[in-house]
Amino acid sequence: MDPVILVDVLTMALCALVWMNLVVILHELARCLVAWTLLVRPRCVLLGSGRTWIRFHIGSVEVRWNPIPLLSTTALSFPMRSSLGIRYCLCALAGPLMDAVMLNALLPVAAKLNLPFSEVGYLGAVVISYTAALFMFVMNFLPFGSWDEPESGHHTPNSDGYLLWLWLNGSLSRMTDGGKQIYANWVQYYDPKYKAGQAPAVMQELPEYLNLHDEAMDDIEAGDYTSLMKKVTTLEELTPSKGELVLMLDRLATLPLANDMPEYLPYALGFAEKAHLLMPDSLTLRATLGALQIESGNTEQGMALLQEPSKAKHDRAARSIAACYLAYSQLLGDSKLAREWLATAFQTRDHGTVYVYNQIAARIQKLRGRPDGRA
Repeated sequence: MDPVILVDVLTMALCALVWMNLVVILHELARCLVAWTLLVRPRCVLLGSGRTWIRFHIGSVEVRWNPIPLLSTTALSFPMRSSLGIRYCLCALAGPLMDAVMLNALLPVAAKLNLPFSEVGYLGAVVISYTAALFMFVMNFLPFGSWDEPESGHHTPNSDGYLLWLWLNGSLSRMTDGGKQIYANWVQYYDPKYKAGQAPAVMQELPEYLNLHDEAMDDIEAGDYTSLMKKVTTLEELTPSKGELVLMLDRLATLPLANDMPEYLPYALGFAEKAHLLMPDSLTLRATLGALQIESGNTEQGMALLQEPSKAKHDRAARSIAACYLAYSQLLGDSKLAREWLATAFQTRDHGTVYVYNQIAARIQKLRGRPDGRA
């Protein structure tokens, strides 16, 4: 092959790869910035397709990067509120709008660069980069995906266009049958007898007890723990099923496992103890209580509670949380065992427990250097 042609081909490929990676990174960065502004927390950012090459944490957010810039996504944690639709809309718009900015910026940037490439290679790189960026921009607006998520821990990828379509036709303002099943799955984690038919329309008009749960979350954010305790007392009286009450208590209790909240920790421990008393056989609740005991300095008591959840075969969340805190509790002792537990936590984490893993991994990173989550 002619060396000039080879240089041209490599030039086009390299420039396109660099530009597309930049587009993907800025696409997800825009989404994260909008999410943070709306008080919606990103939990995991996936940049590129295929096997992850680089993995690191920014605070409690896990970032994974692969240099093949075909797909990217940011997993966001949305509160269960009636304002969900507009938040989805704004977060969905952020990425494609950044893509549009990058499309408009490509030609002026290319014109100002004076790189030592041949004219053919240089123009080819610009054309390929622009075409690929335009393709991604269009693909983001195609409405493909599925709102229903019937199985816990498994996500169906949704394009930004699909989320916008849901918002525009009102689908995000009502609970579908599949959505009821999602809520039922959450409750069935604790109470297997709970049926989807019992689930409320949690995306339309929230029943009073779910409104109280959301208001309790607001009290935690504001540090108003007196108001919080009053709402939880009322919540215990209004919630129609034990499974739903345990779900909400556990949601309140697990907040310190993914956030630095020392002032709230005693209240969270109290909620975990209440939930555990209501359903003492739940490995998930035992894992939450054990983790909070370790957070509170009661390491031996916490480790004892975590032993059974750490061996759970059919409760991925319990096993992941238990492995995280057994790794953390062993960090200053048996470092080999700590690495093994961290590897287990990494392998069993899912969209519900990845925050806990990220928080523990960030702490261990600070104390011992960066963990890769593998033994």
